[in-house]
Amino acid sequence: MGFGDILEDVGSMGKFQVIHILLLVLPSFLAPSHNLLQNFLAAVPDHHCRIRLETVNDSRYVNVMDRARTEDLLRVFIPLDQNQRLEKCLMYSSPQWHLLDLNETHGSTTEYNTQKCTDGWTYDDSKFKATIVTEWDLVCNWKSLKRITQSIYMAGLLVGAIVLGRLSDKFGRRSLLLWSHFQLAVSGMCGAFSSSYSLFCFWRFLCGLALSGIILNAFSLKVEWIPTRFRTPVSMLSGFLYTFGQLHLAGLAYGIQDWRWLQFTVSLPYFVFFLYSWFSTSFAYYGLAIDLQGFGVNIYLIQIIFGAVDIPAKVIAFLFMSLIGRRFTQGTSLILAGSFNLANIFVPKESQALRTSFAAIGKGCLSAAFSCCYLFTGELYPTVVRQTGMGLVSTMARVGAMIAPIVRMSGDYVSFLPMTIYGGMAIIAGFAAFLLPETRNTPLPETIEETENRTDKCAEKDKDANGTGVPLQETYLSLMKQTV
Repeated sequence: MGFGDILEDVGSMGKFQVIHILLLVLPSFLAPSHNLLQNFLAAVPDHHCRIRLETVNDSRYVNVMDRARTEDLLRVFIPLDQNQRLEKCLMYSSPQWHLLDLNETHGSTTEYNTQKCTDGWTYDDSKFKATIVTEWDLVCNWKSLKRITQSIYMAGLLVGAIVLGRLSDKFGRRSLLLWSHFQLAVSGMCGAFSSSYSLFCFWRFLCGLALSGIILNAFSLKVEWIPTRFRTPVSMLSGFLYTFGQLHLAGLAYGIQDWRWLQFTVSLPYFVFFLYSWFSTSFAYYGLAIDLQGFGVNIYLIQIIFGAVDIPAKVIAFLFMSLIGRRFTQGTSLILAGSFNLANIFVPKESQALRTSFAAIGKGCLSAAFSCCYLFTGELYPTVVRQTGMGLVSTMARVGAMIAPIVRMSGDYVSFLPMTIYGGMAIIAGFAAFLLPETRNTPLPETIEETENRTDKCAEKDKDANGTGVPLQETYLSLMKQTV
């Protein structure tokens, strides 16, 4: 008799399971606060070279300077870009006083030479009081460091998936979950008081590592202690909490516009999760979700849109997973997401509403795929290697999430390249998902042999339907054996 059968015999979903599940899924509400925090911690305000007007000492123009507006004076020192806005990274080598329309003899054309900013930058603080960009001047030649920060965080998730998956098999799910909550709380709060960029990256790496441990161990504890027929609703509950967490993040970031206090606020609750724990297809997703400023729409509004679109997406995913199956849901949602990403390449940048709509629909499809992915993966692996298998697939997910910000950097050279890669990878993964065995309404396999038998039956069923075998299912089974 399997453990799922025993649960059904003793009363199925009882008070223990309800409390157990609620306490395990609650941290999902704050998971986006760390995964997507980059959008607000590293937001780039409008900026230009800092000009200390009080140090300008030219007696010929003292009276004019007193009468001129600051905006007009800045044009004397900073050139305009193609959009007639102040250049972000350049300044004149010498002041261009003739731009004030003075009746003076202008200098030679060498006065129009420009140079890089020599005295730092001035930032517009009307939208963001302080970010890591303004803290450490991560602009111009240093702008790539902004995206590297997120890659370092994702590297933490990757290492956590590799290391903590195996450690939990050795020391137990609860112990590792308890430690992960504590580590995320401490490292998150230490990150809020970082005195340097490198130190901040170090603490963010530890945050990512800890969050990976929370995701892996909470999932295993949820799926292993509930009957088969409740796995899909519980998985969707976690998914919806993650969605509402995205909406919560937009409001939280709007109210707390200083990055240090924002980082502190989203980390503090994990001390609470630590105290009650003895009760206890990523690449494309993050490619869209961690560069909200790239859509040219108000960053708070688009965070709400990207969060809200998950609600209907996860409702549809729930219905499809329950009525049709995991394989169809996973494959279709990935293909649709990739298609909308690719379609956005051909939409003019001026059509911001249409670009945002396509991106939001694509993100919703990816959210549906994520909701299905963890449940589908947990049902594919047998109990004896489930945690190791979850660690393996989570590792691949974190590799994709880690590379996503770096791929985004390729857009500086070829504008359509990031969306082409994101969309193409999602479509390929979607077609591959159709070659996996279906797990709807089937008990969790407990041994490798049970998985082999189920895979063989699925292959025969597909062969009867279309007259061909399914070679990739054999590859999947071979990979599973290697994780033992």
